Amino acid sequence: MSHLLKKQTGVDQALVAHYFGSKQQLFSAVVEPPFDPAVVLDRLHAAGQPGVGHRLAEFVVSIWESPDNRLMVTGLIRAAATEDQAAVLIRDLVTRRLLVPLAIRIGSDHPELRASLIASRVVELTTARHIIGLNPLLSAPNKLLVSSLASVFDYYLNGKLEELSRPNS
Repeated sequence: MSHLLKKQTGVDQALVAHYFGSKQQLFSAVVEPPFDPAVVLDRLHAAGQPGVGHRLAEFVVSIWESPDNRLMVTGLIRAAATEDQAAVLIRDLVTRRLLVPLAIRIGSDHPELRASLIASRVVELTTARHIIGLNPLLSAPNKLLVSSLASVFDYYLNGKLEELSRPNS
């Protein structure tokens, strides 16, 4: 790997290690998230609980509208499948810093589970639409995607999670 890095980039692995410590730290340093979770969280919650699923869906779809942001997100998802640091970055950015705090702010029970359900839907749809290129998702109007996601996000944030509500048998 060291030989390949030097051959492709002209940079010795020791130099990378000197400045960044590890491949994972280099990855974290060069990946600039396409949004600030604190700013987005405030915007999503500003109008209160009603409509939060719709606002979250609009935010997700708006990320895809920018080619640079779409490339960043799809790159992170691809990397997360094989690189632990990319998976950690996604979990930290999306789940721990945005979705869990959102679920807590609106008073959802089981906020970690609800945030994970939302994140799984975003990753699934991003993968199907922008990595695999599954039609008609690829050509679906953003308005349709927003309305479809909004109802799912509202359920994930506020709906009754049946299995968790039942007493253990």
